[in-house]
Amino acid sequence: MIAAARVLPCFFSKYTSTDESAVSEQYMDIIKKHDDRIVFRTLDSRQDVETQGFEPGSYDLVIVGDGLHISGSIESVLPRLRLLLKPGGHLIFFSLAAAFNSFVMGFGFGILPSWWGMKDGQVVSRPIVEDHEWDVILRNNCFSGSDVLVRGHQDEAAHYACLIGSTAKRESPKETL
Repeated sequence: MIAAARVLPCFFSKYTSTDESAVSEQYMDIIKKHDDRIVFRTLDSRQDVETQGFEPGSYDLVIVGDGLHISGSIESVLPRLRLLLKPGGHLIFFSLAAAFNSFVMGFGFGILPSWWGMKDGQVVSRPIVEDHEWDVILRNNCFSGSDVLVRGHQDEAAHYACLIGSTAKRESPKETL
């Protein structure tokens, strides 16, 4: 990651980090060299992005770590993420696989309130979306669908996560918010 971070600065004009985790010391020197282009902000994907000071249609790429399932209703979060993107911009995100949505996961993480998303004030019965469901969910939320879906493993028993990429459609998601 350090090598990528050293090369990365020549490929961006502005980078907005909404990660709440602490930046490690090893990255601080790299960040300091490019602090005129790196901005640290808070984004609550459960709230309107404009009222948080984010300009709609101003990002070419939005990358989401493992957090969509704890951001509330996926169907309400995706239009907000789409609103950040320029038409034709890309969303890349990591998702736990439904096979991982087992008794062990529910028992281990189910005690955490953030594990369970909410939809219309109700707790979602399963916080993880199956791989094949992402295409429809993305298409229903102003994205092109699952343009790229990289499984963590071919064997279903060992498949615990996937990386998904989608493209923002031309139409605006404003009506769905």
